[in-house]
Amino acid sequence: TVNSSGVVSISGAAPAGTHTITIRATDNCGQTTDATIALTGNAPPTIVAETGLTRQRGSLISNPTIATVSDANTPLSGLTVTGNGLATATIGGVTVSNITNTAGTITASIVADCAATIGTATFTLQVSDGMASASATLNVAVTANTGPTQHYSAVTVTAGGTAPIRPTAPPSANGPESKI
Repeated sequence: TVNSSGVVSISGAAPAGTHTITIRATDNCGQTTDATIALTGNAPPTIVAETGLTRQRGSLISNPTIATVSDANTPLSGLTVTGNGLATATIGGVTVSNITNTAGTITASIVADCAATIGTATFTLQVSDGMASASATLNVAVTANTGPTQHYSAVTVTAGGTAPIRPTAPPSANGPESKI
């Protein structure tokens, strides 16, 4: 719209691409003049969340790909991604943090604490180019923690004797703080 002072107002988002707008002013004697304005519409970025992500309760940090992003108007390095609107988000004991954009591939640290809710933790990923944004849903399946394992063979000891008891394989556990 153009008001009586010649101010042009545009409401809503302009479609992506460059558009030429011509404004014609007519005076009381019928004389006209045209002015041309080039308007460039910003296409919103896109984001596609990864599927099939699973974390085990109490597991070590993993840094998987969580999404890919693109934008027709903005370099990939200029796109910002958040989880639930924040740099770090926690849902049901599952934390997504250290979100990183490397040439449109989005990775993050994902941890499920020992009390994380078994099932699916759902996060909303949002990408922004500074003017427009888009979102996608990231689901992280949480499974139960597996117990530690120990490996020993049977040992025979005669009365009053001694025998070394050695593991047949190193002990293993889920997580760095496990004590075996």
